[in-house]
Amino acid sequence: MLSYSSTILALISLALSVVSLFLKRRYKHCRVRYPPGPKPMPFIGNLFDIPKSGKPWLLYASWAKIYNSDILHFSIFGKHVFVLNSAEIITELFEKRSHIYSDRPYAPVADIMGWSFTTLLLPYGDKWRQHRRQYQQYFRKEASVKYHAFQTKKIRDMLRQFLNSPDENEVYYKTIGAAISMSSFYGYELTPPFDNDHMLVITEEAVQKGTRSLVPGAAIVNTFPALRHLPKWLPGIGFKEALEIRKLTQEMRTAPMRFIKTQMASGHENNSLLAEMLRNNDSSEESEAVEQNAIDIVVSLYAAGSETTVSAIATFILAMMYYPQVQKKAQEELDQVIGPDRLPVIDDRSSLPYIEAIYRETARWIPVANLASPHATSRDDIYNGYYIPKGSIVISNVWSVSHNPQVYPDPDVFKPERFFGSDGQLNSDEVNYAFGFGRRVCPGRHLASSTIWLTMASILAAFNVQRPANMSDTPFNYEEIFGNGTVSNPSFHSYIYPRSEHARRIVEEGI
Repeated sequence: MLSYSSTILALISLALSVVSLFLKRRYKHCRVRYPPGPKPMPFIGNLFDIPKSGKPWLLYASWAKIYNSDILHFSIFGKHVFVLNSAEIITELFEKRSHIYSDRPYAPVADIMGWSFTTLLLPYGDKWRQHRRQYQQYFRKEASVKYHAFQTKKIRDMLRQFLNSPDENEVYYKTIGAAISMSSFYGYELTPPFDNDHMLVITEEAVQKGTRSLVPGAAIVNTFPALRHLPKWLPGIGFKEALEIRKLTQEMRTAPMRFIKTQMASGHENNSLLAEMLRNNDSSEESEAVEQNAIDIVVSLYAAGSETTVSAIATFILAMMYYPQVQKKAQEELDQVIGPDRLPVIDDRSSLPYIEAIYRETARWIPVANLASPHATSRDDIYNGYYIPKGSIVISNVWSVSHNPQVYPDPDVFKPERFFGSDGQLNSDEVNYAFGFGRRVCPGRHLASSTIWLTMASILAAFNVQRPANMSDTPFNYEEIFGNGTVSNPSFHSYIYPRSEHARRIVEEGI
């Protein structure tokens, strides 16, 4: 009888504890609130408030003003989304609370496209940590020095190509990121005509189509993950295109390994990163697993860096077209510091502060990624009284950060001088937000930074950038020039010609 009574009391006690915990959590959620944002509709939430095309970073920036808040909230079919519009909030959450905000939202379309291997999309866990250790080994600032020779050679090749195509230069600067990556990562040399190069065509097509499919709203299966279990032939779901991208992705991952193995088998020396990773592998591990991990890491870096590097260089060329006074001032610094008889090298960077300011202003003026890759919360959090549930999507609006008039007066104007203090020295703002935040910061940022800077300095040293005659009086129009994708991709024509016959000879000789 006592035993029975004790059991009943224990069950009652357990039930009361469960009810108490439920009430406490319910009470807690009643006391907290979500940040301001558009009013949701029942069930669908703010589905119709989010544009399927256009530039959402501009919309979020306008919401920040409308709701007088740098942290915003909306929902789609019960999924909570938070947008951060200030550097202070981004730093607090992504940097200081990185243990909560370092996950990635699950995107079913990435699985279907075969993209779930990439570091960018990996969930925060052991696989991601393994990738990051490899990046630290091969791409930390000190280790990135070994890529300088690859960068210098390919950039000078690009300059020589400019000599022959002053008004058709896009194809050359738009492939510089791929040329450097393929040379240093795979030991593969791109040669014109680029549209016939199988490795380049496959890789670029896979990257461009893959990133477009990952744009919020582009794939309905990301909103309704259960749809991935429907027959793949079903029209209207987007499976057909995703499966086509999967084939491209598979070839993008296998072609470099095939190339390197062919070279090794024929006795050719290959000093690329991928070859080095294969030589340095732990022989106790399964060879196939080691190879797959190596190619996944290298392809991840290529996919994340090639298009963004081109975006930054294109934005720089655009700025030089519309701000000739900046171009002239930069060329005066180059002439004074390194002289007219050689091209810049990476080691000149610390001696050319105005070129450095142009690099920073390019990253600020039109960010490569106006909305950085979204983070996800791994547990509930409270920020400034606002409730942020586990599994929420958290987006940093880089555009709002870089166009904050309190930090950058006249933010729409390209003005490198803003990075100098009253003492004439460069200030501490290195625009690091251009490379992401917290534990998810871009692992190849040092390589990307040196590539972009050296390309800028090299073009300015030897060439003038000018608008074509038919658009000499056309005002700058951001909405028309830049597309709506996740990576800023300007569309324009430019005229790039040698500063002098002496500059032409320097480029031809590669001095």
